[in-house]
Amino acid sequence: MVFHSAIRFLVTVGLMVHFYVSFAQDSLSFDVAYNNHNIIIDGDYNDWNDVPIYVFSTPVDGTKYANTCSLSLLWDEDYFYVCIRVLDKNLIGLEKSNNPKRLHYNDSFEVYIDSQNDSQSLMDVNDYQFLIDIYGNNAVFKGDRLNINEKHLVPKEAGIANIVFRTATSFIGTLNDDSDTDSLFIIETRIPWAGIGIDPKSGFVFKADFCVNDNDTLIDFRVLPEGPVPNYFSSSFLGNPDYGFPDLWIPVKLSGSPSFYKKLNKMVANNWLFLLTFSILSLLISFIVIMIKTKEIRQIPNREADAGEPLVSYIVSHKIPETVEQIDRPYLDKARNFIIKNIDQQIRIEDLAVELAMSTRNIQRLFQNDLNTTPKAFILTVKLEFAVALLSKPENNISEVAFSVGFADPSYFARVFKRYMSISPSQFQNEILNKSRFSA
Repeated sequence: MVFHSAIRFLVTVGLMVHFYVSFAQDSLSFDVAYNNHNIIIDGDYNDWNDVPIYVFSTPVDGTKYANTCSLSLLWDEDYFYVCIRVLDKNLIGLEKSNNPKRLHYNDSFEVYIDSQNDSQSLMDVNDYQFLIDIYGNNAVFKGDRLNINEKHLVPKEAGIANIVFRTATSFIGTLNDDSDTDSLFIIETRIPWAGIGIDPKSGFVFKADFCVNDNDTLIDFRVLPEGPVPNYFSSSFLGNPDYGFPDLWIPVKLSGSPSFYKKLNKMVANNWLFLLTFSILSLLISFIVIMIKTKEIRQIPNREADAGEPLVSYIVSHKIPETVEQIDRPYLDKARNFIIKNIDQQIRIEDLAVELAMSTRNIQRLFQNDLNTTPKAFILTVKLEFAVALLSKPENNISEVAFSVGFADPSYFARVFKRYMSISPSQFQNEILNKSRFSA
């Protein structure tokens, strides 16, 4: 009677636990944000400060070492990022080999992923287990078809999934020393989506589990018979002590999208050759433009050629040979009046051609033959004479004067003005100001 009562009690408890786990699994899911945090896999938890944290505890079961685990997750187009921080007062790493079947005897962390979200009670060929211990040793297990066919309880095998994934660990405390109190260990990893057959997109859902192995004993497991290990606890996020059963795993949903800064960085990384070519071409074009502008400046006669005569009058009277002084030049006055009327505009040779009812080629020929200069230089000369008049009043701002005579760039205006006057606009205004003070 006592035996049957005990059996009924165990069955009832089992059903209650199953109902609780099923309810928790259906109602709980991870919402994983996009990695706009520039996470570096280096064992440093500071990268994760602004990332949502999921907290769970390892079972205590009488031990004085109760662990609190903080789990953080992120994703991008290339990787699934996982970080676990375990507050552990007794850090253990007895197994120093890289034997994949013994790493879980150390303080360690496991990530299970159902890549196709299609598994039921047992692992299949689309399921993966990533195991990392406190030393950073790691292994990958995958559901194995042979083990599935042979009805293994957890049908998985190491070495059949050749996936390279980056890990980093750190800890505060001393390993394998019962005489002190330790603080924590941190395990970071990034799992390549391509390695597990997932094409990640915002809204994609798959199942996963996150589990901590906590060893709090210095006993060498290799000499123990089969059976429970004292002071060794395994626990998943939902508190399950047994891993590897996909029906107990948690839905994971990818959410969010890359920030503008992240998109820009990726564009630069993917198109660096194009951007380099574009930059070189831009520099070349800028150099050509500067050379053209410099040539235009050089075509403007220096004002010091005749300090007592306006520059345009100087050009007209000194550049035309005496034998042709009687040449009919009404187009010059018309051109000058048009420039002054539109002094604040960008005036092109084509604009002069329309005003003078001539072709651009004819205008260029006339200016070259009559004045030994170009229409562009003539336009700049008229603008500069107008600017000199404006700058003669010290209250006028240099930049405003530049804009008033049609210069979009005050620094270019200053270079042209200096070519004309042999001094900068500010020096010119200072001289005018000093003269007015002296006269006063």
